[in-house]
Amino acid sequence: MKALNDASAAAARKDYASAAGYLEFYAEAGDAVAQDQLGKLYLSGGKDLPQDFAKAIDLFSKAAEQGNGSGQRHLAIAYEKGQGVAVDTAMAQKWYLKAADRGDAFAQTAVGKMYADGKGVPQDYVQAYKWFTLALSGILTDSEKEMREDALANRTAVGAKMSSSQITSAQKLVREWVAH
Repeated sequence: MKALNDASAAAARKDYASAAGYLEFYAEAGDAVAQDQLGKLYLSGGKDLPQDFAKAIDLFSKAAEQGNGSGQRHLAIAYEKGQGVAVDTAMAQKWYLKAADRGDAFAQTAVGKMYADGKGVPQDYVQAYKWFTLALSGILTDSEKEMREDALANRTAVGAKMSSSQITSAQKLVREWVAH
């Protein structure tokens, strides 16, 4: 979509108001990608675009409800950190799981941590190992090196607490997993 390319170019120039302008029409028309991208602009704000958490949350919610994995992840982060909404661990968990099920590597790492720590879910090292492994398989670019290192360190730490049969079970879950 040309509007997304134009918006990306404007954002790279730090011309956030123009970037938002390119996306508004498509976001209002219901395009989930445009909603997510516009939400990110309002979340961060800039010199010519005021930060607006309420608009960001509204846009992320619309994108997330349409199944946009990035919108789901951004909504989860907002609930986790209390950005424009009250901190709500259950809602953060809900949206992280939805994004992880769609193949979002950042969300998969977050879900792995939830299972490793028993945060909002019963502690389950097999599930944690599965999600960390899936995250590692979804990280393809050098720009995601820090995320790769985080997922790998967490998988290694969880793996050290597991029996060989638990690791085998986790690997089987990875092989059987299909993005939704």
